[in-house]
Amino acid sequence: MHIPFAREPERGDRVDPAQKKGSLDGLPALADLLISIGAILVGQARVRGTADAAEATACGCPEGSAYCFDGWRLDRLTGRLTDASGALVPLSARETALLTVFLAAPGQLLMRDQLAAALPAPDGEGPSVELEILGLRRKLETDARHPEVIITDRDANGVGYVFALDVDGP
Repeated sequence: MHIPFAREPERGDRVDPAQKKGSLDGLPALADLLISIGAILVGQARVRGTADAAEATACGCPEGSAYCFDGWRLDRLTGRLTDASGALVPLSARETALLTVFLAAPGQLLMRDQLAAALPAPDGEGPSVELEILGLRRKLETDARHPEVIITDRDANGVGYVFALDVDGP
């Protein structure tokens, strides 16, 4: 079905080719349309870029997508951990869950029982919370024997751990 433009002559009417040349029957020239569309898209991209920048955390991560600490980044959706140089640091599912718990509560004392309850059940004879923390320390600390990131706190209530770095993110 053909829908005529408002100024398009009926099919039976004769149109002088000289009259039609240079116009699109009352519509702006195609180049003008493309320029206008391009300007609109560029303007939208600038506005979107400004909004994205406003929603970025101090480490440059989009708000809510990752935890960032001391140059490290843990993507909340994929569980991928990257160090300050951008290299991928492999984590087990339990290490990822444990690190997420620490990053959600930086500076807070978390008791061993709380951490164990937050972790997924181990497969068969899985490692204890202490061994999971040792594994994280080996990946995060400069010297796992003298921890500065995940600090052990022993008191009358038992053994607890504190994530000692500032964290940007959710």
